Amino acid sequence: MPACCLRDGLSSPVGADGRFYFKTVPAGEYFLVAEFTFPGRNNQAAQVYYPGVNTREKATRIRIPGRTRSDSFDFDARAIPLVPLPIFVESPDPSHRISVVVLLLDSGGHAVNQLGVSTGNPSELTVIRGETYDISVLDSASYRKRSETVRVTAASGMTLTRMALTRRE
Repeated sequence: MPACCLRDGLSSPVGADGRFYFKTVPAGEYFLVAEFTFPGRNNQAAQVYYPGVNTREKATRIRIPGRTRSDSFDFDARAIPLVPLPIFVESPDPSHRISVVVLLLDSGGHAVNQLGVSTGNPSELTVIRGETYDISVLDSASYRKRSETVRVTAASGMTLTRMALTRRE
């Protein structure tokens, strides 16, 4: 997910609840900007300014008075096109975890991302809202396919995608 930053290099990752939190911010006026790259698009970068615009001229300045604050700022959810894709690879034997690779392909069949995980542990990948992806599980040593392919279209509030291993190595 994107990081959010103020001027002078102050930055914070997006929280699990989708908001940006800053614990200590010096007094002043700031532009708040979310900076991110698009997965699978050759690290194409983008910026969205608070409250959800793509140029600094249209952005709202944040005024922080002369004291320490613990505030959060919520961007327009549609302005940031990235969403988490939660994935859970089920183990054939819950008492024995297996190291696998979750492979994410775009609609053209190009690898967008891969993530090494252990079965039985939830994980997530960041994807672009509205895009369609194929998800497969591969053996971490041989890269042979270990699951059926699941096709998902990325949307806000996605539910957990469960992947079952279908081949033994």
